[in-house]
Amino acid sequence: RAQARTAVSTWLAEWGVTEVASPPPGGWSVAFDAELISFARATLKRLGREQSPMGALDRRELRLPANRAQLEQQCPQLAAADGAHVQQRWLLLSRLNVELEALVAHVHTGWAEQPHTLGARICALRELVFHDVKIGLWQAAMPPATADNGVIKDGEVVSLSRFEAEAAATQTSVSTPRAAASSSSLFIQLFSQLRDTPPIKLRRRDRAFRVKFIGESSDDHGGPYREALTYICAELQSPQSELLVLSPNGQHSLGLNRSSFLIRPSATSPPALEHFAFLGMLFGCALLQSEAILDLELCEHIWKRLTSTHLDELDLAAFDESVYSSLQQLRKIDEQGIDEDTFGDLFFNTFETNLSDGSTVELCEEGAAVDVTFATRKRYCDMVLGARLAEGAAACESILAGIATIVPGHRLLSLLTARELQQLVCGEADIDLSVLRSHTRYGVGVNPGQKHVRFFWQVLEEFSPAQRRLFLTFIWGRNRLPLTERDWGDQSMKVHTLETRKPNDHLPVAHTCFFSIEWPQYKSLEIAKAKLLYAITNCRGIDADNTQEARANAIAAWIDPSR
Repeated sequence: RAQARTAVSTWLAEWGVTEVASPPPGGWSVAFDAELISFARATLKRLGREQSPMGALDRRELRLPANRAQLEQQCPQLAAADGAHVQQRWLLLSRLNVELEALVAHVHTGWAEQPHTLGARICALRELVFHDVKIGLWQAAMPPATADNGVIKDGEVVSLSRFEAEAAATQTSVSTPRAAASSSSLFIQLFSQLRDTPPIKLRRRDRAFRVKFIGESSDDHGGPYREALTYICAELQSPQSELLVLSPNGQHSLGLNRSSFLIRPSATSPPALEHFAFLGMLFGCALLQSEAILDLELCEHIWKRLTSTHLDELDLAAFDESVYSSLQQLRKIDEQGIDEDTFGDLFFNTFETNLSDGSTVELCEEGAAVDVTFATRKRYCDMVLGARLAEGAAACESILAGIATIVPGHRLLSLLTARELQQLVCGEADIDLSVLRSHTRYGVGVNPGQKHVRFFWQVLEEFSPAQRRLFLTFIWGRNRLPLTERDWGDQSMKVHTLETRKPNDHLPVAHTCFFSIEWPQYKSLEIAKAKLLYAITNCRGIDADNTQEARANAIAAWIDPSR
């Protein structure tokens, strides 16, 4: 401790600080530091420098507001501190990140489950590592661009039939609702064609493979690839999915994350784990390529498990509020006047529990025959909690194994928070129209002041978040925007005018490969909204590409008798 205090004093002296501030009222803690970093990020945004490195923020720019009421709601520990605490702690956090950035490649093992190791100690401080530092380390660990002629000429090619997948999904019987649809799903079609492909061939910075949509006039210059991934994510989050299941909170309309999915607990067979490993390879593609974004809405505890973050009972509440509440009540049942004599008259549980997909697991040997008693109720609660939090553990290991085949720097995952990994794989679910506007270019003779162009943006503003995602899928084949300016690169949405004498009779035309739309000169906002809403809801096939490749794909379903 004395050595640590000396080091702190030395570091602070380098910045001209001669007196070390005493700890704030709540003491120094990871929670305090995390709040300070959040406040610093908000400060950069307020100063219009949100793209700047966190370390570029001068300590004197961190000024706590005079009115602490609002700050107390968001950062309660920080609100109790004074300016000296904030500024000196910021200097130390900045120094910590400088040291980590230089040394993490040599000392970070990623073994978060080994608490005695330096790597585990770094993982425990993951919230204190600046996001831009993590991204810099991540980018440095990525492989360089493939030295070939690009995915169009030298990449793997897959042939996918959406018609086959949709037909199977609609014809499944009540007795086999998932297996029949899954065998023809786009995910299984892709898996079957790539399962024996060496992962190094998919480890590309442009796109992992090239897509031919059977029976559709598509020529893959990016659009079909993005659309295939979006379609696969929709399959995985459908009732027919064999890998994912809607959270119990969603099933019962309780608590948080009602629209989120988690790993199907009963999907533990060798074929299922092989599918999860392939899903992990798609995760790796999303981490490696700006073209790939996976539209998966997974419960936070899955991302925590993938980043080796400890899970607790609040994670159970986040996906199964009902069981969490029941366990809390059972632990404290004595406070309601229930004792050993009356317990057996009210509770008839045995040492088994239902999992998120309705499957049952015994908590101990022959647990179905072991009654829960007043004396064993807390042990039962602990075992239920452990079993529920362990759902999908084997699948997550398979996903991580799949990621590792594509991303060489996978050990850095344990340096990320669950939220950061989710953003890298899935992007932001909400489509920020101000960001989209800033990355929009207009065709010849088109400008944002024209009436029909104003209608275009008004329609998007009136759309719900789900409708905006459908729009992005319609025009770009993906339904989430790039996460950072670096991810955007030179990509931008192009808006052209669709020249026609009767604009109100026409639907907008999208070119997903080129992120562009031909927009008719509609006469009213109501007509514009109705036309675009119809297009994004009903026009999912790709049928406008007029190349030799597209024409060949369009007739492939007629030539191939197996389809």
